Amino acid sequence: MRSLAQLFQRKEKQKKVIDEKTILYITRNVILREYGNKGLENIQATAFREGRLNFWVGGSIWESEVLLQRVYLKKVINEECGKKVIQEIFVKK
Repeated sequence: MRSLAQLFQRKEKQKKVIDEKTILYITRNVILREYGNKGLENIQATAFREGRLNFWVGGSIWESEVLLQRVYLKKVINEECGKKVIQEIFVKK
């Protein structure tokens, strides 16, 4: 017979693979929470590849806001993902 400890052993946690769509969804939620609906209209994450997150912005004011807050946004998005996935943020008009 097996002991209770053997029956209830937890399996090793598998590493979660975070794909591009998940990161873009998390980024959208962070932008909505930080900047509201107006920010969501003017700041959109367009692509994520190899640690680089690209944003499209609707004007120079929003561009400067994202550039000023890029370190904070990177930190918050990485915390939401659970690991460091974003290394750089790029902004396009």
